[in-house]
Amino acid sequence: MQFFELRPVPVSSPYQQQSCQQQNHPESFFAAPDAGKRDKAEACSLAAMLAADALDVPLANVLAKTRGSPKAAHARQVAMYLAHVALGIPLATIGRCFGRDHSTVAHGCGRIEDLRDERSFDEMIAELALAARIARRLDREVLA
Repeated sequence: MQFFELRPVPVSSPYQQQSCQQQNHPESFFAAPDAGKRDKAEACSLAAMLAADALDVPLANVLAKTRGSPKAAHARQVAMYLAHVALGIPLATIGRCFGRDHSTVAHGCGRIEDLRDERSFDEMIAELALAARIARRLDREVLA
């Protein structure tokens, strides 16, 4: 998250609290300065957690600043795809959340879109997208 200044803001999402506790990150790890950016960062972290869980990759590897293993890179691309397509987050914002350039996010989204020609993969992505939208809606309702 190199493009916006992080301030210690309590993490409100139960998903983020669990992630921060598991990885020994400070609770402000995903927090951004204002509510709009914080909401988008929370959506990115939700997508990362869903992808990590579905593809059996540690969340730390999905959020890593380095490329990592091909399995981790694939899970990161799935997470970026979910954040963009299912949750409507702009590519540039996703790039900031994952420490990548927006063109890298676009490339990852294109790769996942190409893989959706395979029926089983398409079904998995559709289920993850639905889960992401439901979780985000529930999170908003609980916090409201």
